[in-house]
Amino acid sequence: MAILLAACLISAGCVTENAGNESAATLPGTAWSLQSYIDADGSMTTVLQGTEITLIFSQEENTTGGYTGCNHYGGSYRVNGEAIEITSIHQTLRLCTEPEGVMVQEGAYLAALASAATYAVDAEGRLILSDSTGRPLLTYEPLPAEAPPAQVGTSWHLLTYADDNRTRVSILPGTTITLIFDDEKNFTGSAGCNHYGGSYRVDGETFSTDSIFRTEMYCLEPEGVMEQEDAYLAALKAAAAYKVDAEGRLILFDASGMPVLFYEQVIPPEDLPLVDTRWVLEAFSPGGDTVSSVIAGSQVTLAFSGDGRIAGSGGCNSYGGSYRVNGEAIEITSINRTLKYCLEPEGVTEQENTYFELLESSAEYRIEKERLLLFDASGAMVLTFRAGS
Repeated sequence: MAILLAACLISAGCVTENAGNESAATLPGTAWSLQSYIDADGSMTTVLQGTEITLIFSQEENTTGGYTGCNHYGGSYRVNGEAIEITSIHQTLRLCTEPEGVMVQEGAYLAALASAATYAVDAEGRLILSDSTGRPLLTYEPLPAEAPPAQVGTSWHLLTYADDNRTRVSILPGTTITLIFDDEKNFTGSAGCNHYGGSYRVDGETFSTDSIFRTEMYCLEPEGVMEQEDAYLAALKAAAAYKVDAEGRLILFDASGMPVLFYEQVIPPEDLPLVDTRWVLEAFSPGGDTVSSVIAGSQVTLAFSGDGRIAGSGGCNSYGGSYRVNGEAIEITSINRTLKYCLEPEGVTEQENTYFELLESSAEYRIEKERLLLFDASGAMVLTFRAGS
């Protein structure tokens, strides 16, 4: 798959010996991102915001290809000194409507690519393709060879995703979709309604996921949130490659090389203190591998004071109790609560009872940035909180 060649850029390992033509040796095995192109009026124009156009030269076969911002394309190329000829250009036949002008941009780009007659790599490392008169047509920057994004503790917010029609769309207002790499093998996040998790593997620029699970809430608002969640998780499951672009965005590609998920990195705060932080329950695990989100319309909270007391809301009743910590060990005892019985939202009282049972079973805690994790004596994670306002 051509897109995966992006790992090999302008480096000593990509340059073959060619004493008479150093410039020509810079192309095989390199990958480039378009910055500007000549439009139908003959003016140099920057690439539309929210699109990326790539050009990738194969290492050995004199073939080239990439992504136009809507379609994938390929062709052949030949160099002789500073002369270049790109021929037999072909492309897929998708029609994209967003962002406005993307198809016009694609047509202008491919026309300019077919007209390229010379090339040069300037002092800033940019690739410039020009026509036979020497007029610049296309200006590229090298795609950076980034370290894998899947480092412990990195967090990402989804910006856009490819829907069922393979059209790139923004996430719904009022929703947040996250991807968090917890360690070298596992990830978690919020899909907008449910929490999800799974395992992943990185090999070079290839990226694959496995065993994706999610909680079983059904959200009615905002309209379309469940369809968005399904499309997101399907795209994540289909991810086959990744890169981090020059703007620091994480982009996941499917097996065809089409970008399907665009994220921006979230720099999390330092670990929050256990005491004097208001913790809001996100998910709980009543047993086995089952993970449940908090019932929509309910909120469960937990606060630790400096005098060994806890307080909060179980979603229906207020409660209090005592706690003791020793290193990462924690013991929560003497839980007392008010005696209300709540009918709405449905199931909130049963959820509250389960919460108190799990809270009392806590034997270990861990704080990861703005998240508090409680584990039972067997080491199973039973409660997950996030810092609230």
